[in-house]
Amino acid sequence: MFRHDDDNRLNASRLLLAIAVAVSITGTCAFSPSSWHQGNQGGHRPMTTTSRTTVPKSIFSRRGSTWKQSRRGPKQWIANKIGTRTTPITQHLKKSLRASVTPLEGNTSDADTTTASSDEQGQQLAQSNNIQCKKSLLDFVVSQDFRHDVKNRMAVYGSDWVDGFKDMKKCIPAILFLYFACLAPAVSFGTISSLITHNTLGIVEYMLSTSLSGMVYSILCGQPMAFIAPTGLTLAFISGLYRFCTLKGLPFFPIYSWVGIWTSCLFIGLGLGGAGSLIRFCTRFTDEVFNALLSLNFIYEAVSSMRRNFVEADPSNLTMPFVSLSIAWGTWFLTARTAAFEYSRFFNQKVRTFVKDFGPVSVFVAMSLLNMQRAINKFGVPTLAVPDSLQLAGGRSLWVSLNAIPNSMKLLCGLPAILLCGLFFMDQNISVRVVNKEENNLKKPVAYNLDMVALGLVTLGLSFAGLPWMCGATVQSLNHVRAMTESRFNKETG
Repeated sequence: MFRHDDDNRLNASRLLLAIAVAVSITGTCAFSPSSWHQGNQGGHRPMTTTSRTTVPKSIFSRRGSTWKQSRRGPKQWIANKIGTRTTPITQHLKKSLRASVTPLEGNTSDADTTTASSDEQGQQLAQSNNIQCKKSLLDFVVSQDFRHDVKNRMAVYGSDWVDGFKDMKKCIPAILFLYFACLAPAVSFGTISSLITHNTLGIVEYMLSTSLSGMVYSILCGQPMAFIAPTGLTLAFISGLYRFCTLKGLPFFPIYSWVGIWTSCLFIGLGLGGAGSLIRFCTRFTDEVFNALLSLNFIYEAVSSMRRNFVEADPSNLTMPFVSLSIAWGTWFLTARTAAFEYSRFFNQKVRTFVKDFGPVSVFVAMSLLNMQRAINKFGVPTLAVPDSLQLAGGRSLWVSLNAIPNSMKLLCGLPAILLCGLFFMDQNISVRVVNKEENNLKKPVAYNLDMVALGLVTLGLSFAGLPWMCGATVQSLNHVRAMTESRFNKETG
């Protein structure tokens, strides 16, 4: 029994604390805190021999979880702190020895099966590695975006040819109208090009290039609603390249062909690499600015043609420019009125649709016949001059001699090809994007990368033949979409 003085109580508490710490470190016995005897209110408590040692709860109240973990010994406590339990090394050795022992008597079949299965697994692993290597090389050349475009277009490629025969009432007027819509830029730009290049690239080359490239592109492309045609930007590039070759005394057609070859290689590489997906970063403002630039280009060419008639007119026949201006203005006015006749208040819906479909073509034919009349023909309004037979300018052959320039010059042609490739990228993708916009409600999937590869192949063929390059034609493409659009009257919107 301890005495009742304060010193003895303090010594007893210290002794109990030392015993508790020693037991928790060694882990030789189970030890857990227990509540202090609640009946110890008189100031002294007799010591009794029990299996558990009790300590004041207040001493270890701040280390509850640590105190519970200390019951398992120091090694297990450290393992719990790290987050993993320690496993005796003998268990690892036993497992490794069991795996390395070869089965003997009575287990030879199991050993053969194990060996055979391991050989098969090795062969399958080698084959999978080879397949992965091949896929990785193919993925490096052809992107997933291009494969996705090809897969989507193959599913609807047959319907692209069949759907045109389902509604002949809309297809025939669209074909006739688009014939003149594609012929007019070829004649206009061909006339300007013949003046700039001194008949090196004339009307025949532009008409031949427009027809051949249009057919090939419609077969290979991913959006057959879009058209390719000569553009003012492409004509500006060709005229600049011709002036450079003239100043430096270089042959034009070999330089022209190698620039086109480099451009086609770059454009095909961009299409296979999935660069067509980058067009999504262009906003509608970009589309509108680019289309406005093309529209201003067409307006400028039309005004320049009218102005040329006044400048080059014969002083003895000053009536001719005014007659030509009257025919041009009448053609434009009647074409615009007939195209918008569908939304007028005259006649019923069938008559308005018929006038809208066949009106523009009828205007072109009527104005051409009017110019052939004797009362108009006597003024000498200039018409299109074409040769009697299919012959290129200067009587040259169709294929260009690519070895007419040194190899160093062939490599240097890649520099202007980068600029032309950038021009084609913007012009082509924006033109196709205008067709694919949500307002048109097209049902078939888009394929920008496939369109780029198709245009690159067309550019390659035109470069070998020395024909003018074609690119996305926004105006013709929009007219194609509008000609094939089914419109209905909405009573709510009017």
